Amino acid sequence: MMANAYRLPFLPGTFTALVCVRVFNFFERADLALQEFWRVLAPGGSLVLGVQVRPSLASVVDDIRDSLRGVRREPLTFSRAPVVPLPMTVIPTWQPLRSELKRRLSEAGFTPAAEGHSGLEDYWPFNRLPARFFVGLSKMSEGIPIFPTVFVRAVKEGSSPPELAPWEASLACPRCRRALASSKAAEFGKMTCGSCGYTVQEIQGIPDARWGIDP
Repeated sequence: MMANAYRLPFLPGTFTALVCVRVFNFFERADLALQEFWRVLAPGGSLVLGVQVRPSLASVVDDIRDSLRGVRREPLTFSRAPVVPLPMTVIPTWQPLRSELKRRLSEAGFTPAAEGHSGLEDYWPFNRLPARFFVGLSKMSEGIPIFPTVFVRAVKEGSSPPELAPWEASLACPRCRRALASSKAAEFGKMTCGSCGYTVQEIQGIPDARWGIDP
């Protein structure tokens, strides 16, 4: 299914877990994405979030590389700004401080429960080392700002309901948020909302429920 991260086509409390990896730094409105993740998670549900943060080995490499190229921008490594924007390239479009990431999660209603690190494996000579090396290093490097990426498991407070609603009873119109009643999940790509008239399209057999501002 295709959907807008800011307007997910699901009712509140649909999921017990969400995973967002190598995407978060590209959201122009990360606050709206977090609010939407919180909305569709059931109480007690977990959000696993992978975010490129600073300072790190990657921010040092990027600062040196851009300096040698004559690129003028705010330095990633030594800036104390909560967020530093970057040009739209293959790298993330903005990078937050680790403290800023935690602040945003807390503001959205999440409680961080666990944390891991990665990203050194992308750089020589680290890319020649076995995976178990990075697993061990990640466990020992808590609080040491060298890893480019932090993985956070954050929890929505509360106790999960004993049973979640079935898939076909969890679909919602992304425009008006009303439930989209369907007897079969496969019918989702052929539905029109009875409240606002929004129609879910299909692209090569995949339901397209994208609506709202561009993520």
